[in-house]
Amino acid sequence: MHRGEPTPTVLVVGCGYVGEQLVAAFSRAYNVFALDVSAARREILREQYAGNINVTVIGDVADSADARDFDLALISVPTLLEKDGQSVNTNHIKSAVEVVTRYAKPYSTVVVESSVTVGMTRNLLSDLRKRNVFVGFSPERVDPGRTFPAFEDIPKVISGIDSESLERVQFYYDRIFARTVPTKSMETAEFTKLFENCQRLMLITYVNEMADACALHGVDIQDVCQAAASKPFGYTPFTPSLGAGGHCIPVNPYYLLVNNDLPLLRHAAESNKERAYAKAEEIAGLAKKISSLKQNGTRSAAGRVLIYGVGFKKGSDCLSHSPSLVVADELARMGVDVAYVDDAVEGLKHLRIPSETLQRRVPGAAEGEEEYLLDASFDVVVVAHKPDAPHRAIFDQLRRTQVVYFAK
Repeated sequence: MHRGEPTPTVLVVGCGYVGEQLVAAFSRAYNVFALDVSAARREILREQYAGNINVTVIGDVADSADARDFDLALISVPTLLEKDGQSVNTNHIKSAVEVVTRYAKPYSTVVVESSVTVGMTRNLLSDLRKRNVFVGFSPERVDPGRTFPAFEDIPKVISGIDSESLERVQFYYDRIFARTVPTKSMETAEFTKLFENCQRLMLITYVNEMADACALHGVDIQDVCQAAASKPFGYTPFTPSLGAGGHCIPVNPYYLLVNNDLPLLRHAAESNKERAYAKAEEIAGLAKKISSLKQNGTRSAAGRVLIYGVGFKKGSDCLSHSPSLVVADELARMGVDVAYVDDAVEGLKHLRIPSETLQRRVPGAAEGEEEYLLDASFDVVVVAHKPDAPHRAIFDQLRRTQVVYFAK
């Protein structure tokens, strides 16, 4: 743009975690309208961007003539799975496309940032190109909880339905991102996002299966991972866990499986989904056994379990597809008393299990004979997130409570 030219207007459709990142980034160079259907979300955004004169939060494009006159629209609504856990629900993205299509003017640009099946962007937006609207796809690469590299410093894959569209997408994105990575087609960009995330899921599933195999042989998988990581080539370090969670990793395989026969990927996706249920069964059995050994008639015969870390990953308050939460719900269903420790999600009202603290000690204990309340109150501690050093020290001191590590 040249001095004196009007600042382009950007409409961000869907301002969840990904959309919020787009609003923050694009408002550094453009006037941004943040569109979200949730009134509660809009209030949060208005408070967050109260000092940013380039951001206007709206609930309906029809309410603002400037928003309707957008130069660039970024679609970042969720693409979820149906109740069957396999079919892709396209309601949100189709609704977003309808809104954008209604107001898109000739020579404006529309870019999909949401995760989609291969070919979906072309199927949904090709008619716009016939109206001289430029169309593109640019997959988000947001990693919740990660602060480095910065959002703008993560290489940004971009694409267009044709060369002119790609040129327009690059024009807008080059002002925001340190590096853009143009691809030959939108399908290439769509596949790239799914390829990245599905590779991660398969490696997570692999190391978790190896962890279970190691346990059968009395081998610590952490020792195996540490030794294997000494190899300077041909090995990608991964450590075991309860499983992959979040909005993307567990569900993206099904976006590929919609129109591809990929047996290895299907196994990984199903194995990841089933792991938390299988581990809940094992933990319930262990809790019941230890509870009976403690012979405390005031406690549940099914035992008490504390889960350390319920966010889908450490440091995140996102509970989407959290394997820890699956374990908690399953344990509760089996009659086990369950509580959790996770500073990142402390106070979330929609959690169905109570929170606990690690530091409390049994009152009245003699000096040098203090006992952590965990030993008195719980039969099993499930460590789903890598513990901080002080918390690890507490776990190491427990004598009457079994600590089960899924992360170290």
